[in-house]
Amino acid sequence: MLYTFLSLRNRSFTVSTAYDTSFGTWPASILIGYLNNDSELDIVVGQLFGAQISVFLGLGNGTFSVSIAFTNSDQGGPNFVIIADLDNDNCSDIVAAKGGVHVIEIMYGMCDGTFSRRETVPTLPGALPSFLDVRDLDKNGWPDIVVLNSALSSVTVMFGHINNSFDDQITMSIGKDAQSSAVVIVDVNDDDLDDIAVVNSQSSAVVIFLGYVNRTFFSQITYSTGYNTYPVSAVFADFNDDRQLDMVVCNTKSDNIGIHFGYSSTSFVSLPAYSAGVFSRPMSIVIEDFNNDTQLDVAVVNSRTDNLMVLLGSTFGTFIENDNIIGIFLGKSNGMFANQSIYSTGLQSQPSSVRIGDFNNDTLLDIVVANYGSNTVGVFHGYGNGNFSEQIIFSIGFNSRPFALSVADVNEDNVTDIIIGN
Repeated sequence: MLYTFLSLRNRSFTVSTAYDTSFGTWPASILIGYLNNDSELDIVVGQLFGAQISVFLGLGNGTFSVSIAFTNSDQGGPNFVIIADLDNDNCSDIVAAKGGVHVIEIMYGMCDGTFSRRETVPTLPGALPSFLDVRDLDKNGWPDIVVLNSALSSVTVMFGHINNSFDDQITMSIGKDAQSSAVVIVDVNDDDLDDIAVVNSQSSAVVIFLGYVNRTFFSQITYSTGYNTYPVSAVFADFNDDRQLDMVVCNTKSDNIGIHFGYSSTSFVSLPAYSAGVFSRPMSIVIEDFNNDTQLDVAVVNSRTDNLMVLLGSTFGTFIENDNIIGIFLGKSNGMFANQSIYSTGLQSQPSSVRIGDFNNDTLLDIVVANYGSNTVGVFHGYGNGNFSEQIIFSIGFNSRPFALSVADVNEDNVTDIIIGN
């Protein structure tokens, strides 16, 4: 099922609207974009077990058309779906990683919510593609596709051409039995060339391939996240205003958040990791300035300890630690954090993902959390000083298991709404 909550500006939302994605199809990813060029936001849902991709066209009033289901003839369900314009015709296309059949499928959009043709780009045999991103890495004006090959512990770059082919490919190893979970495309060394960072869960490391000219990359640089930390996600930003990108890593097995400060363009120095609580299992990270001090802050959700934490920055470069928390780390100009506050997401709520938006139109950032265990969505309204209200709970329905979130103004009333995938 797909659910939408429309904001009413007064810290409340309309009753959720449910859209059927077909029984037993297991929606695995949700994207928002413009598929029919009518200035109304549309929704794309990738369904892992349904061997299909569903498109919901926005009607401009917060409602959506009945899903248009595009069934995959090869029965391969998409692990991961993104929206991008691959053929430069100003129409959005859909790109899907289909791990079961080891291919990348491209659906070329017609600007009306339909698709002219499908093409499949084979990955390596047995690759099990699980994550992808699109960027023009070689600066030739045509988007390229970066694919994470989970089963082969490698990443493949498929370079785009004017004829819409992706035959020119390079594959780079990311280490034996890496069990990678995510790919981030970012210019780590500020040379105007995109680099590729891969989060390796099993080997507890982040591997970075620095971009070079002529569709090449330097050999991998491996940064340890600590022994048996099992990182699942990473974000890059300049937290201490030194014009060097820093890295924040979500470590699920060690129940902590790793902070790694960038220096000399291609190196990081690791600060002591900060606990998210015993058995907290942090799962997802977002970055924003929560207390309006122009410094970036970090919000973290923990899947086992069912609560929310706010950690304010310290000029001494330390964190105040606490158990059983989902965390928000408020930063200072030196990239450090402190002054923790804790917010519960409810008993056995098991929050799985977090997003940020202004849901009540007060110009202050709020937080929304998908509570997988309690079948709810929780909203924490920000006060603009790094503090938040207690959770406002919205039920999604028995056994709905919300795990995917997106935020956007789907009905064009200038207030941010919430879209949930169950």
